[in-house]
Amino acid sequence: MKLDTEYLNGTRFLLALWVFFGHFYQTIGGNKFIHMPFISRILLSASCAVDGFMIITGFLMAYNYFQREEYEPFNDFSTAKHFWIKRFFRLYPVYIISILVAFIFVVTISSSRVDVFEFFIGTRQGSTWSIEHQSITGLISHLFMVHGLIPQHITSILGPAWSLSLEAQFYALFPLIFVFIMNGKKVQQNRILIFALILPIVAIGCTKILGIYSSHGILTTFNQPSFILFKGYLFLLGIVLAAVALNKISNKYLMFTLLVTMPFINSITNLLIAFLVIFLLLDQLKSVIHPIFFSTLDAIRKILSCKVSKFGADTSYSLYLIHQIIIAPLLLLIITTFHLGKFPTILIGLIASLFMCIMVSYLLHITIEKPFINIGKNIIKGSPQKYISKTA
Repeated sequence: MKLDTEYLNGTRFLLALWVFFGHFYQTIGGNKFIHMPFISRILLSASCAVDGFMIITGFLMAYNYFQREEYEPFNDFSTAKHFWIKRFFRLYPVYIISILVAFIFVVTISSSRVDVFEFFIGTRQGSTWSIEHQSITGLISHLFMVHGLIPQHITSILGPAWSLSLEAQFYALFPLIFVFIMNGKKVQQNRILIFALILPIVAIGCTKILGIYSSHGILTTFNQPSFILFKGYLFLLGIVLAAVALNKISNKYLMFTLLVTMPFINSITNLLIAFLVIFLLLDQLKSVIHPIFFSTLDAIRKILSCKVSKFGADTSYSLYLIHQIIIAPLLLLIITTFHLGKFPTILIGLIASLFMCIMVSYLLHITIEKPFINIGKNIIKGSPQKYISKTA
């Protein structure tokens, strides 16, 4: 059974743009500079977009595992090995480039943020940004993607990279999780229920015990939920959604997972979850919703599945990683070069930084992501040199 998941292309691009606009807004001072009812709340809730990425990740990993079950058995170690190889070559090359560039220019980027903040707010005090810094231990922890487990290094080089450490933890565990919830080709439904019930409670317990906050600008513990137990329930929700969409389990298990998960999540993330569930199960809902409502939702889904959305999906990963490297230095360059007022600077800076971020992201996609994805595929096939020789 194959699902129409193309709408996730546009969704991923919108989520990446949400993070971009949210961080741009923070860079110019956020609420301290201009407060926009409702819009400010959305922009300052860009972490909800990361929640969306986690649900989509859980869904896509489970969906692909289910689709390949005939020739890649869940309990075969080679299946897990192939999964890890594909994830490594898909994510690590662009990630390592982003980390190294951010590490080299970390002082420039951090000081640019402070200068931009001062231009818009009139003071250097009160910036909500964590201050990145150069350290060898920070670099090593980032290179091995374990920085999310070390409080002082979670955002010490590149802010958005905290979620990559979290995703790496999920990828390391995912094949084991899948074996645990499967019995041959059948999903162990009781184990799904146990996971769905326990993980939100564990997340709340971890938050209370370990904490996710900063005090007076000094990191006291986890300043981002970068430990898998903080966000495990979102990955599980994606897995359950894939199982329900592929008719591996009934809808009641999705309903149970939603009922025990959504009370622990803020309202914006809950709206995002509703969006993902409705659009994925839209064809199944056709018989129970009004035709006009269905047609409207279907039209939106088609827009999210178009070629432009495919371009957006191709650039979304790099856009998510590199935008903070570009925004503040480019804004500072515009401020010091053109000496414009605040609002013209915002307009020019927004257009210029968005254009540059997307172009750099697309360049990274075609020169780094695609070639390394193909190298990973050929390693799995046993002939990495076949592809390398073609691109040499």
